[in-house]
Amino acid sequence: MQRMANEPTIDDRNAFEEYDIDHPLSEADMQRFRSILQEALPPVEWPTEKEYAGISTDRRYRAYGHRGPEGVFDTVAMTIRLSDGTALIGYLCTEPSRRGCGIGGRLLDLILEKESGHMVIVEIDPLETSSDAVRRAEFYRRHGMTVNDGYYEIPPLKPDEPGVRQLIVSYPDPLVGEGFDRIKVLIEDELAGDYARL
Repeated sequence: MQRMANEPTIDDRNAFEEYDIDHPLSEADMQRFRSILQEALPPVEWPTEKEYAGISTDRRYRAYGHRGPEGVFDTVAMTIRLSDGTALIGYLCTEPSRRGCGIGGRLLDLILEKESGHMVIVEIDPLETSSDAVRRAEFYRRHGMTVNDGYYEIPPLKPDEPGVRQLIVSYPDPLVGEGFDRIKVLIEDELAGDYARL
């Protein structure tokens, strides 16, 4: 089978890197990390300064990056550890020219493997909101995650705006009943300040 021009090569399979308070991103890598997220997300969903700073100042935060053939990040992710050990994948984005190569899926698999023994969750838009929401849900399902029934509401991102309805995707188990309610409360209690984008 012929390799597509933007398909990752065997050599870059080990190009995933992990960053945290003990192994911070360089200034250049942080700028690239930001640019990928800002290119992939609408401004209202960009990480807050507190979230970016958390990578190098808060043990709950972890960043991941994949370096493409040019040696710079082409895919990035950020996770936040909740007090019960759950890992929330706050962001997982690939630069447009590298989408469809399987890099994001491999990075997600790496995160799921590293978090073995812990619940992993992701917030996504309700499926009825867009074809992108359906595509994201299918991406997570292909990697063994469950798109749970029921909604969670992110606190308002700006004053005088409504909250944002989200679905919670989980791994390895579905969230039902008290388990779903417990995760909602954890997110509200522990991350409400991170969501404040004033």
